[in-house]
Amino acid sequence: MKMFFRKAFGERMVRFLIFTFFGMIGGQFAEGAETLERFLAEPYRPSCSTPVVDFLPYGGEWKLEKDVLLAPGGSGFKLVYQPIQHPETFRMRAEMYLKSGVFGNAALITHVQRCGEGADAFDGYEFALYADEQTVMLGRHEQNFQMLAKVPCVIPENRWLSVEVRCQRVAEGNRLELWLEGKKVAQVLDSQPLAAGKVGFRPWQREVQYRNLSLEGRAIALKKPVLGEQPYPESLQTEHLPPILVVCRSRLSRPYAVGLDFWQSQPFHPGGALKIIDPAHPQKKVQTIFSDPAGCIYDANLSYDGQTIYFSYRPEKSQHWHIYQIQTDGSGLKQLTDGPFFDVSPCPLPTGEIAFVSSRHFGHTVCQPGPSSNLFKMNADGSNIRCISMNTLSDFHPQMLPDGRLLFTRWEYIDRDLTYRQSLWTQNPDGTNYQLYFGNTVRDSGSFLQSRPLPGRSDCVVSVFAPHHGYPHGAIGLIHRQHGPEAERGVGYEYITREIPSVGDRSYDGAYRDPYPLSETQFLCSFGKTLPEQGPRFGIYLLNRDGEKRLLYEDPNPNMGVFYPLPLQSVQPPMQVASQQETSTEPFGTLLLVDVYEGLEPFVQRGEVAKIRILEQVRKSEDLHGRAYDQSPVMSYGTYYAKRCWGEVPVESDGSAYFKVPTLREIYLQVLDNEGRELQRMTSALQVMPGQKQSCIGCHENRRWSPPSLSEHTLPLAAMRNPSTPQLPAWWEKIEPLHPDADVRIIDFVTMVQPVLDRYCVECHQGKNPAGGYDLTGDKTRYFNMAYDNLLGKSRSYRQHNMTTGRMLPEESSKEKPLVHFYWLLWTPSGVNQPLETGILASRLSEYLTAEHCQKEIPQEAKERIYTWVDANVPYYATYANSRPQTPGKRDLWNGEWYNDFQEVYARRCQPCHQAIETNQDTRGMSQPTTNWTGRFAWINLSRPENSPALTAHLPTPHGRGLPAEGMFTTTNDPDYQKMLRAIQRAQADMLANPRADMPGFRFRKQEY
Repeated sequence: MKMFFRKAFGERMVRFLIFTFFGMIGGQFAEGAETLERFLAEPYRPSCSTPVVDFLPYGGEWKLEKDVLLAPGGSGFKLVYQPIQHPETFRMRAEMYLKSGVFGNAALITHVQRCGEGADAFDGYEFALYADEQTVMLGRHEQNFQMLAKVPCVIPENRWLSVEVRCQRVAEGNRLELWLEGKKVAQVLDSQPLAAGKVGFRPWQREVQYRNLSLEGRAIALKKPVLGEQPYPESLQTEHLPPILVVCRSRLSRPYAVGLDFWQSQPFHPGGALKIIDPAHPQKKVQTIFSDPAGCIYDANLSYDGQTIYFSYRPEKSQHWHIYQIQTDGSGLKQLTDGPFFDVSPCPLPTGEIAFVSSRHFGHTVCQPGPSSNLFKMNADGSNIRCISMNTLSDFHPQMLPDGRLLFTRWEYIDRDLTYRQSLWTQNPDGTNYQLYFGNTVRDSGSFLQSRPLPGRSDCVVSVFAPHHGYPHGAIGLIHRQHGPEAERGVGYEYITREIPSVGDRSYDGAYRDPYPLSETQFLCSFGKTLPEQGPRFGIYLLNRDGEKRLLYEDPNPNMGVFYPLPLQSVQPPMQVASQQETSTEPFGTLLLVDVYEGLEPFVQRGEVAKIRILEQVRKSEDLHGRAYDQSPVMSYGTYYAKRCWGEVPVESDGSAYFKVPTLREIYLQVLDNEGRELQRMTSALQVMPGQKQSCIGCHENRRWSPPSLSEHTLPLAAMRNPSTPQLPAWWEKIEPLHPDADVRIIDFVTMVQPVLDRYCVECHQGKNPAGGYDLTGDKTRYFNMAYDNLLGKSRSYRQHNMTTGRMLPEESSKEKPLVHFYWLLWTPSGVNQPLETGILASRLSEYLTAEHCQKEIPQEAKERIYTWVDANVPYYATYANSRPQTPGKRDLWNGEWYNDFQEVYARRCQPCHQAIETNQDTRGMSQPTTNWTGRFAWINLSRPENSPALTAHLPTPHGRGLPAEGMFTTTNDPDYQKMLRAIQRAQADMLANPRADMPGFRFRKQEY
């Protein structure tokens, strides 16, 4: 029957008949029966999410009886006072009632920020009373706990006790005092002062009662919220609202990470429609202007005159979203993009062009499967599509700011945090003037999504605060860019919604999304309320600045959600920004750096900087399948990328530099001393378009600084000459590529570093008993080679840094300096590097590159090879191509039947002392078999099996290393030794039959773009 209709009436008529049929039986797109009356007739019920007016709970069942607050025992529940943020110097007082014979503490907390559920899920100071121990404690929380002081103290029980905390900001830090019954019982000075915040209550493992709270002598009333129906506040009235376009469709499945839903997420149910609702006239019928009961709509946007709808849509059986347009009266449906690409998020530009997000620029994200995405633009008719962003991961959710800049979310990893780097960036519609807008070091929210400017403002946007992993929704808040790009919570950004007080990286099935600012105090949004055994149901709500909301519309079909509310009204188009591009046939732009020392002083003294190195993170050309060190394909212990060096340029005596940089590539800069060692590196990318001329003030300078006057007397020296062309060091020409078509500019450990080790190190560091236990040969190991695994793994070089500040953790810095300093991206901090604390200058390795250690002089060019490798975050492979795509990391040589024989002996003879060979011993890392920081993956030498440490470690010298151990091999004639050796020899044969990318004869080589 279906085929008959297709032949008789054509595809379009079939869809019309299907639509009519669904409408007749009351399907999801039945037109004529829907109004908003029942939604807007719902009475107003003020939010009762808190048991105490002006206080917000973070876990626990808090109760208020008259003026006494009963706090529950448990894992650090908190109740935080919301209306004000206390100053840095203040007093807080309350009375507590502690019953005797109860374990745990009762505390007042101050300087509270980034608050969430969980014992340590907040920043702030804790002033705690342990009645069972008769001690008081002062502690510090920064999403963890640090004891500041614990003092014996008489704490009366079974009666009301006056407790006062005093906080004073002094030059040395924060002076904290705890007073009981008018007597000071504890004092401490915190030399790393926390910023001002809010105050609250926090018991731990015990019930306690509080009353008579005061701040600076002003009583804070503890009272219950008023329940019952009330008139809607002015901010939730609907009479003034314009008609609203909405997208009706099923919710989409959970993606691995936000920014991936455009290709990965699938609707739970088929069907999609564009509808218009009119909250000002609730009796008016809901109008359907486009529908497809079998297809689906991803997102939508409106032209500035409010007449044209741009939306991304895919019909039934289509794999890819594409951009369409239709008039608001339902006429003029037209497809604008096509091809085997995902095209979403259309954004009209003031020029009449359309910006959008697409996968059509090749590449894959590094730590998740699937294609990367970039910003593109096209003419209004869909012609002349061109790329305007260079990100190797994902750009998404573009919107225009009134000042003519394009605002969007960028996901990036430049040797930096793998989870909290979906921040907001801006650029001109031509791709120039690329810069951070907000949030590169903010960890309160993994992502800032779907951001739109408040009417007429470019310095304040409403945004979805969402996780990195999981659904692209969470809380809704405001970002106040006028306070800088990294201002803390309560200053640079604030939460509007209350149900999710802190997002972090927690994914929510039902939450907020799609905010649209009607004013500075009113917003439209989509919200998914969770229904038992059904999952969240998304509807359109009117939201006010206080976090109160009013339901405007839900689709009558319970399988359909409602998303992307867009007021049908004309708005003032943004400014048109003149293009900064010049017509150029060269794929280069120019960069003027005024003074590199701005931002580096006082750590780097004037005269120390000699040059700048330009590095590129090469776009990933292989998709993810099976991980090692969290990577697929595995590239190194540190970076997940292949790194290409474009060369170095000089820095003038006044700190200025003027040079060419490649366009539309993910590049960053390193500041070097005269020996080629990194003093500081960028941890975000530069974007330069062909012919663009761009300038910056310094290196990691304050982004709110203004450049010095470029008068005749202060003109930078570099600006008085032609721009430098990046030049590779002369020694680079001596690198012999591993494969004929390899790009020698891409840093390859085997061709760049290993020849230096072969010439100056392996004479001693090789064989069955290498000097110091370090085998620095190029013999192959599980994923890398002996030298690489020994330098980074056996040396215990991995050091964890504070995820917020970027400084090395005290327990890590108390160890000796690492042999090779590197960052593993999965646990790399968000905070900015301090100069001199990264790369080769933070490593001991250079101490061994001396004539005293090597008994021969090592030339400078050999040292620079090693410096370059370390400062590039220790890349090993120069290509994403691989020979074992079904193994962990796509390069694992420990696969095959041989390993069963090896493991059988290892389990009997070795494991009782050494534990399972695949156990990750670093508690901060990912506990998986293919991550290990101890060098144990180098216990098997696949190039020379007889030199495997698993065989030689306990053999007597000179046949082995002679390490004492009971019950181990004493001779090579031991049957278990021979069984292990034969197993490794079979592994060697497998390796040689299918060479890996770090070996001659690799059959799957390709050029990396």
